[in-house]
Amino acid sequence: MSVPRASSCAAALALTLAAGSAAGLSPKKGVGMWSFPGDDQALEAVQASWFYTWSPYAGFVPPAGVSFVPLIWGAADVTTADLDQAQTQGSILLGFNEPDLESQSNLSPAQALALWPQLVATGMRLGSPAPSHGAATDGGWLETFMQGAAQQQLEVDFICLHWYGGDFDTDSAVSELQTYLQQTHAAYQLPIWLTEFALTDYSSGTPVYPTVAQQSSFATAAVRMLEATPYVERYAWFSLPPCPAGGGNGGCGDGNTTPLSLDGGGLTAVGEAYAAAQSVDAGLLDGGMPDAGQVADSGAPEPDAGSGVMTSKPSSGCSSSSGPAAPLLLLCALGVALLRRFSGRWSR
Repeated sequence: MSVPRASSCAAALALTLAAGSAAGLSPKKGVGMWSFPGDDQALEAVQASWFYTWSPYAGFVPPAGVSFVPLIWGAADVTTADLDQAQTQGSILLGFNEPDLESQSNLSPAQALALWPQLVATGMRLGSPAPSHGAATDGGWLETFMQGAAQQQLEVDFICLHWYGGDFDTDSAVSELQTYLQQTHAAYQLPIWLTEFALTDYSSGTPVYPTVAQQSSFATAAVRMLEATPYVERYAWFSLPPCPAGGGNGGCGDGNTTPLSLDGGGLTAVGEAYAAAQSVDAGLLDGGMPDAGQVADSGAPEPDAGSGVMTSKPSSGCSSSSGPAAPLLLLCALGVALLRRFSGRWSR
Protein backbone atom coordinates (compact mmCIF):
# COMPACT_ATOMS: atom_id res chain seq x y z
CA MET A 1 0.00 0.00 0.00
CA SER A 2 2.95 2.35 0.20
CA VAL A 3 3.82 4.74 -2.59
CA PRO A 4 7.14 6.41 -3.45
CA ARG A 5 7.80 9.44 -1.31
CA ALA A 6 7.78 11.89 -4.22
CA SER A 7 4.45 10.53 -5.46
CA SER A 8 3.03 10.55 -1.94
CA CYS A 9 3.95 14.17 -1.43
CA ALA A 10 2.63 15.19 -4.84
CA ALA A 11 -0.64 13.45 -4.04
CA ALA A 12 -0.86 15.27 -0.72
CA LEU A 13 -0.30 18.57 -2.51
CA ALA A 14 -2.97 17.80 -5.11
CA LEU A 15 -5.51 16.75 -2.52
CA THR A 16 -4.75 19.80 -0.38
CA LEU A 17 -5.36 22.03 -3.40
CA ALA A 18 -8.57 20.19 -4.31
CA ALA A 19 -9.91 20.54 -0.79
CA GLY A 20 -8.71 24.10 -0.24
CA SER A 21 -12.14 25.61 -0.65
CA ALA A 22 -14.03 22.96 1.34
CA ALA A 23 -15.86 24.71 4.14
CA GLY A 24 -12.75 25.45 6.20
CA LEU A 25 -12.69 21.98 7.74
CA SER A 26 -9.49 20.55 9.18
CA PRO A 27 -8.82 17.12 7.63
CA LYS A 28 -7.73 15.95 11.09
CA LYS A 29 -10.76 16.85 13.20
CA GLY A 30 -13.31 14.09 13.77
CA VAL A 31 -15.76 12.60 16.25
CA GLY A 32 -16.85 9.22 17.53
CA MET A 33 -20.61 8.90 17.40
CA TRP A 34 -23.69 6.74 17.15
CA SER A 35 -27.00 7.66 15.54
CA PHE A 36 -29.17 10.09 17.53
CA PRO A 37 -31.82 12.73 16.80
CA GLY A 38 -30.19 15.54 14.83
CA ASP A 39 -26.99 13.59 14.15
CA ASP A 40 -26.41 15.05 10.68
CA GLN A 41 -27.03 18.59 11.92
CA ALA A 42 -24.66 18.12 14.85
CA LEU A 43 -21.94 16.60 12.69
CA GLU A 44 -22.01 19.58 10.39
CA ALA A 45 -22.14 22.09 13.25
CA VAL A 46 -19.17 20.64 15.09
CA GLN A 47 -16.88 21.25 12.08
CA ALA A 48 -15.67 17.65 11.84
CA SER A 49 -14.34 16.40 8.52
CA TRP A 50 -14.71 12.72 9.42
CA PHE A 51 -16.44 10.39 11.89
CA TYR A 52 -16.70 6.78 12.90
CA THR A 53 -19.29 4.65 14.70
CA TRP A 54 -17.22 1.71 16.03
CA SER A 55 -18.64 -0.37 13.16
CA PRO A 56 -18.49 -0.66 9.36
CA TYR A 57 -21.90 1.03 9.09
CA ALA A 58 -22.37 4.81 9.18
CA GLY A 59 -26.03 4.53 10.12
CA PHE A 60 -27.06 7.75 8.35
CA VAL A 61 -26.11 9.96 5.42
CA PRO A 62 -23.48 12.46 6.58
CA PRO A 63 -23.25 16.07 5.39
CA ALA A 64 -21.43 16.73 2.14
CA GLY A 65 -17.66 16.78 2.58
CA VAL A 66 -17.69 14.69 5.78
CA SER A 67 -16.23 11.19 5.41
CA PHE A 68 -17.01 8.00 7.30
CA VAL A 69 -14.26 5.61 8.43
CA PRO A 70 -15.32 2.00 9.19
CA LEU A 71 -14.06 -0.02 12.14
CA ILE A 72 -14.01 -3.75 12.90
CA TRP A 73 -14.85 -3.81 16.60
CA GLY A 74 -13.94 -7.35 17.67
CA ALA A 75 -13.67 -11.02 16.74
CA ALA A 76 -17.39 -11.45 16.06
CA ASP A 77 -17.20 -8.67 13.47
CA VAL A 78 -14.50 -10.29 11.36
CA THR A 79 -17.07 -11.60 8.89
CA THR A 80 -17.35 -11.52 5.14
CA ALA A 81 -20.39 -9.26 5.37
CA ASP A 82 -18.74 -6.70 7.64
CA LEU A 83 -15.45 -6.69 5.75
CA ASP A 84 -17.26 -6.31 2.43
CA GLN A 85 -19.27 -3.45 3.91
CA ALA A 86 -16.09 -1.76 5.11
CA GLN A 87 -14.63 -1.87 1.62
CA THR A 88 -17.58 0.12 0.27
CA GLN A 89 -16.81 2.98 2.68
CA GLY A 90 -13.50 4.26 1.31
CA SER A 91 -9.88 3.25 1.63
CA ILE A 92 -9.21 3.26 5.39
CA LEU A 93 -10.07 0.66 8.04
CA LEU A 94 -9.68 0.88 11.82
CA GLY A 95 -8.81 -2.19 13.88
CA PHE A 96 -10.20 -3.66 17.09
CA ASN A 97 -11.64 -1.50 19.89
CA GLU A 98 -9.82 -1.67 23.26
CA PRO A 99 -8.86 -5.34 23.01
CA ASP A 100 -6.99 -5.00 26.30
CA LEU A 101 -10.26 -4.66 28.24
CA GLU A 102 -12.60 -7.51 29.12
CA SER A 103 -15.54 -5.12 28.81
CA GLN A 104 -14.58 -4.21 25.24
CA SER A 105 -13.33 -6.42 22.38
CA ASN A 106 -11.29 -8.51 24.84
CA LEU A 107 -8.67 -10.07 22.57
CA SER A 108 -5.19 -11.25 23.42
CA PRO A 109 -2.46 -10.06 21.04
CA ALA A 110 -2.23 -13.61 19.70
CA GLN A 111 -5.97 -13.73 19.00
CA ALA A 112 -5.86 -10.35 17.28
CA LEU A 113 -2.91 -11.42 15.16
CA ALA A 114 -4.72 -14.59 14.08
CA LEU A 115 -7.62 -12.47 12.79
CA TRP A 116 -5.53 -9.64 11.33
CA PRO A 117 -4.80 -11.23 7.90
CA GLN A 118 -8.52 -10.98 7.10
CA LEU A 119 -8.37 -7.22 7.65
CA VAL A 120 -5.18 -7.00 5.58
CA ALA A 121 -6.95 -8.85 2.76
CA THR A 122 -9.36 -5.92 2.30
CA GLY A 123 -6.50 -3.97 0.70
CA MET A 124 -7.41 -0.97 2.83
CA ARG A 125 -5.04 1.27 4.78
CA LEU A 126 -5.07 -0.25 8.27
CA GLY A 127 -5.05 1.35 11.69
CA SER A 128 -3.86 -0.76 14.60
CA PRO A 129 -6.13 -2.06 17.34
CA ALA A 130 -6.72 0.82 19.78
CA PRO A 131 -5.71 -0.06 23.35
CA SER A 132 -7.44 1.70 26.22
CA HIS A 133 -4.10 2.81 27.68
CA GLY A 134 -0.39 1.95 27.81
CA ALA A 135 0.27 2.03 24.07
CA ALA A 136 3.99 2.70 24.58
CA THR A 137 4.43 0.41 27.60
CA ASP A 138 7.22 -2.14 27.28
CA GLY A 139 5.62 -5.56 27.06
CA GLY A 140 2.13 -4.03 26.88
CA TRP A 141 -0.73 -5.18 24.69
CA LEU A 142 0.09 -2.98 21.71
CA GLU A 143 3.84 -3.61 21.76
CA THR A 144 3.23 -7.36 21.83
CA PHE A 145 0.79 -7.09 18.94
CA MET A 146 3.12 -4.89 16.89
CA GLN A 147 6.08 -7.19 17.46
CA GLY A 148 3.99 -10.13 16.31
CA ALA A 149 2.81 -8.21 13.26
CA ALA A 150 6.40 -7.40 12.34
CA GLN A 151 7.47 -11.02 12.74
CA GLN A 152 4.59 -12.22 10.57
CA GLN A 153 4.97 -9.33 8.10
CA LEU A 154 1.39 -8.21 8.66
CA GLU A 155 0.51 -4.72 7.60
CA VAL A 156 -0.16 -1.96 10.12
CA ASP A 157 -0.12 1.51 8.58
CA PHE A 158 -0.86 3.77 11.54
CA ILE A 159 -1.39 3.57 15.30
CA CYS A 160 -4.78 4.12 16.95
CA LEU A 161 -4.90 5.39 20.52
CA HIS A 162 -7.41 6.33 23.22
CA TRP A 163 -6.65 8.81 25.99
CA TYR A 164 -8.68 10.12 28.92
CA GLY A 165 -7.11 12.60 31.32
CA GLY A 166 -7.84 12.75 35.02
CA ASP A 167 -5.98 16.02 35.64
CA PHE A 168 -8.44 18.79 34.84
CA ASP A 169 -5.89 21.60 34.64
CA THR A 170 -5.72 22.52 30.94
CA ASP A 171 -1.96 22.94 30.63
CA SER A 172 -1.22 19.78 32.59
CA ALA A 173 -3.75 17.72 30.63
CA VAL A 174 -2.52 18.85 27.22
CA SER A 175 1.08 18.23 28.28
CA GLU A 176 0.20 14.73 29.48
CA LEU A 177 -1.59 13.92 26.23
CA GLN A 178 1.25 15.32 24.15
CA THR A 179 3.80 13.24 26.06
CA TYR A 180 1.72 10.09 25.50
CA LEU A 181 1.57 10.79 21.77
CA GLN A 182 5.30 11.49 21.61
CA GLN A 183 6.17 8.28 23.45
CA THR A 184 3.93 6.19 21.25
CA HIS A 185 5.22 7.73 18.04
CA ALA A 186 8.80 7.18 19.19
CA ALA A 187 8.03 3.51 19.91
CA TYR A 188 6.56 2.65 16.49
CA GLN A 189 7.54 5.47 14.11
CA LEU A 190 4.12 5.40 12.47
CA PRO A 191 1.44 8.08 12.08
CA ILE A 192 -1.09 8.32 14.92
CA TRP A 193 -4.87 8.52 15.03
CA LEU A 194 -6.22 9.54 18.43
CA THR A 195 -9.64 7.94 18.05
CA GLU A 196 -11.04 8.68 21.53
CA PHE A 197 -10.10 11.47 23.92
CA ALA A 198 -11.60 13.79 26.52
CA LEU A 199 -11.09 14.69 30.17
CA THR A 200 -12.57 11.97 32.40
CA ASP A 201 -11.13 10.60 35.63
CA TYR A 202 -11.68 6.84 35.89
CA SER A 203 -9.32 6.29 38.83
CA SER A 204 -12.09 5.64 41.37
CA GLY A 205 -13.95 3.17 39.16
CA THR A 206 -16.78 5.66 38.66
CA PRO A 207 -16.21 8.33 36.01
CA VAL A 208 -15.64 11.85 37.32
CA TYR A 209 -15.92 14.77 34.90
CA PRO A 210 -14.50 18.29 34.89
CA THR A 211 -16.70 21.35 34.77
CA VAL A 212 -18.00 22.57 31.44
CA ALA A 213 -15.46 25.40 31.55
CA GLN A 214 -12.58 23.00 32.20
CA GLN A 215 -13.67 20.58 29.47
CA SER A 216 -14.13 23.44 27.00
CA SER A 217 -10.71 24.89 27.79
CA PHE A 218 -9.10 21.51 27.30
CA ALA A 219 -10.91 20.92 23.99
CA THR A 220 -9.63 24.23 22.64
CA ALA A 221 -6.03 23.72 23.73
CA ALA A 222 -5.89 20.03 22.79
CA VAL A 223 -7.11 20.70 19.25
CA ARG A 224 -4.47 23.39 18.77
CA MET A 225 -1.78 20.96 19.92
CA LEU A 226 -3.06 18.08 17.80
CA GLU A 227 -3.32 20.23 14.69
CA ALA A 228 0.27 21.39 15.15
CA THR A 229 1.66 17.87 15.68
CA PRO A 230 2.66 16.56 12.25
CA TYR A 231 2.59 12.84 13.03
CA VAL A 232 -0.98 13.04 14.34
CA GLU A 233 -3.00 12.38 11.19
CA ARG A 234 -6.46 12.47 12.74
CA TYR A 235 -8.22 12.74 16.09
CA ALA A 236 -11.78 12.14 17.28
CA TRP A 237 -13.45 13.39 20.45
CA PHE A 238 -15.55 11.04 22.57
CA SER A 239 -18.30 11.66 21.92
CA LEU A 240 -20.52 13.73 19.64
CA PRO A 241 -23.91 12.49 21.00
CA PRO A 242 -25.25 12.83 24.51
CA CYS A 243 -25.41 9.66 26.58
CA PRO A 244 -28.46 7.48 25.97
CA ALA A 245 -31.19 7.55 28.59
CA GLY A 246 -29.97 5.50 31.54
CA GLY A 247 -26.33 5.88 30.57
CA GLY A 248 -24.29 2.81 29.81
CA ASN A 249 -22.59 3.89 26.59
CA GLY A 250 -18.92 4.55 27.10
CA GLY A 251 -19.12 4.76 30.88
CA CYS A 252 -21.41 7.79 30.89
CA GLY A 253 -22.32 9.07 34.33
CA ASP A 254 -23.87 11.98 36.18
CA GLY A 255 -22.37 15.35 35.36
CA ASN A 256 -20.93 14.17 32.06
CA THR A 257 -19.39 17.11 30.20
CA THR A 258 -17.92 15.17 27.28
CA PRO A 259 -20.83 15.18 24.74
CA LEU A 260 -20.46 17.79 22.02
CA SER A 261 -24.13 17.78 21.06
CA LEU A 262 -27.62 17.59 22.48
CA ASP A 263 -30.49 15.56 21.06
CA GLY A 264 -31.83 17.60 18.18
CA GLY A 265 -28.40 18.56 16.86
CA GLY A 266 -27.61 21.65 18.90
CA LEU A 267 -24.10 21.91 20.34
CA THR A 268 -23.17 21.98 24.00
CA ALA A 269 -20.73 24.62 25.24
CA VAL A 270 -17.97 22.01 24.89
CA GLY A 271 -19.17 21.28 21.36
CA GLU A 272 -19.00 24.95 20.50
CA ALA A 273 -15.44 25.10 21.84
CA TYR A 274 -14.43 22.01 19.84
CA ALA A 275 -16.04 23.39 16.68
CA ALA A 276 -14.28 26.74 17.03
CA ALA A 277 -10.86 25.31 17.94
CA GLN A 278 -8.35 25.57 15.13
CA SER A 279 -4.69 25.06 14.57
CA VAL A 280 -1.98 27.57 15.18
CA ASP A 281 -0.78 28.48 11.69
CA ALA A 282 2.63 27.05 12.37
CA GLY A 283 4.11 27.19 8.87
CA LEU A 284 7.24 25.33 7.81
CA LEU A 285 9.52 25.83 10.78
CA ASP A 286 7.60 24.56 13.78
CA GLY A 287 5.92 21.31 12.89
CA GLY A 288 3.06 22.60 10.76
CA MET A 289 3.67 20.30 7.80
CA PRO A 290 1.03 17.59 7.36
CA ASP A 291 1.93 13.99 6.71
CA ALA A 292 0.86 12.66 3.32
CA GLY A 293 -1.93 10.73 4.98
CA GLN A 294 -3.30 13.89 6.56
CA VAL A 295 -6.00 14.41 3.97
CA ALA A 296 -9.70 13.67 4.00
CA ASP A 297 -10.69 10.25 2.70
CA SER A 298 -12.19 10.81 -0.73
CA GLY A 299 -12.92 7.15 -1.40
CA ALA A 300 -9.75 6.79 -3.46
CA PRO A 301 -6.61 5.19 -2.00
CA GLU A 302 -5.09 7.62 0.49
CA PRO A 303 -1.38 8.42 0.27
CA ASP A 304 0.44 6.29 2.79
CA ALA A 305 2.33 8.29 5.40
CA GLY A 306 4.62 5.60 6.65
CA SER A 307 3.44 2.19 5.53
CA GLY A 308 4.72 -0.97 7.14
CA VAL A 309 5.21 -2.21 10.67
CA MET A 310 7.62 -0.66 13.19
CA THR A 311 9.67 1.10 10.56
CA SER A 312 13.11 2.43 11.42
CA LYS A 313 12.58 6.01 10.27
CA PRO A 314 9.89 8.58 11.04
CA SER A 315 7.34 8.91 8.26
CA SER A 316 6.44 12.19 6.64
CA GLY A 317 4.58 13.05 3.48
CA CYS A 318 7.27 15.50 2.41
CA SER A 319 10.24 13.78 3.97
CA SER A 320 13.85 14.45 3.16
CA SER A 321 15.20 12.65 0.13
CA SER A 322 18.17 12.51 -2.16
CA GLY A 323 18.46 12.06 -5.89
CA PRO A 324 16.12 13.33 -8.62
CA ALA A 325 13.05 13.44 -6.37
CA ALA A 326 14.56 15.94 -3.92
CA PRO A 327 13.60 19.13 -5.84
CA LEU A 328 10.04 17.87 -6.21
CA LEU A 329 9.85 17.17 -2.49
CA LEU A 330 11.09 20.66 -1.69
CA LEU A 331 8.52 22.20 -4.04
CA CYS A 332 5.86 20.00 -2.50
CA ALA A 333 6.77 21.12 1.02
CA LEU A 334 6.64 24.77 0.03
CA GLY A 335 3.41 24.28 -1.91
CA VAL A 336 1.57 22.53 0.88
CA ALA A 337 2.70 25.13 3.41
CA LEU A 338 1.54 28.00 1.21
CA LEU A 339 -1.79 26.34 0.55
CA ARG A 340 -2.30 25.75 4.25
CA ARG A 341 -1.55 29.37 5.00
CA PHE A 342 -3.70 30.98 2.32
CA SER A 343 -6.50 28.55 1.47
CA GLY A 344 -8.37 29.20 4.72
CA ARG A 345 -8.61 25.55 5.75
CA TRP A 346 -6.16 26.00 8.61
CA SER A 347 -6.40 29.74 9.19
CA ARG A 348 -7.15 31.15 12.58
